[in-house]
Amino acid sequence: MLFFVLFSSKHANMLPCLQLNNYITPMYPIQLAVLFLNILAFILTDSSNVVIDKRTCHKQIKVTSEGRGLCLSSEDRCIPNDPLRFDQLYCALGSVAIQSGQHYWEVDVHCCPSWAVGMAYGSLQRRGRDKGAKLGRNRCSWSLEFQDGHLAAWHNDRHVALPVTAARAAPNRVGVFVKYQKGRLFSAVQTAVFDRAHHQFTEPLYPAFRFFSSKDKGHHHMEICNLSL
Repeated sequence: MLFFVLFSSKHANMLPCLQLNNYITPMYPIQLAVLFLNILAFILTDSSNVVIDKRTCHKQIKVTSEGRGLCLSSEDRCIPNDPLRFDQLYCALGSVAIQSGQHYWEVDVHCCPSWAVGMAYGSLQRRGRDKGAKLGRNRCSWSLEFQDGHLAAWHNDRHVALPVTAARAAPNRVGVFVKYQKGRLFSAVQTAVFDRAHHQFTEPLYPAFRFFSSKDKGHHHMEICNLSL
């Protein structure tokens, strides 16, 4: 799994970093060029058409843009209970399972003050607020999370942080690349967490999304980007 993070920074010298075994190495343009050319090949041929499964959405999440947008409101919507629905956490999953092949999509997060984007097994807990239901806090999910000005990659309740400075402002967009058969998890800010989590996926994966609080200042909206050319 690969996460791409696009920052709103005006400072061109602030480059993504490759973090391995507690030290950080800059990821220079030539490395980025090779990386993005490989990903571009998949975008041009098979970018995934991710749509939100309304049955999984917390009652305060409204699905917009023909299933590609998520808005968090301050009040519950009058909708029926569903065993697939998250009842306490502001989460939602995609509607189509990933069981093979390579997939890529992007999520616009610039209108959201705090968020988590990633992948989860369908067996992820939907009830309660404990770690079993939180993205990245269990063996069933992986996420890139931005909260309180901090950006971090999470899996199985372990995380590696990426510093967000004044020069490198909050992320605008997150790209997710999944290579199912290879079974190795890594990120564009390659972390010891994901690097050590290489194993075969044992269940179908679903795109996963989380808002943290409707009380945060700002507009709470995430949008799955249209990458068709």
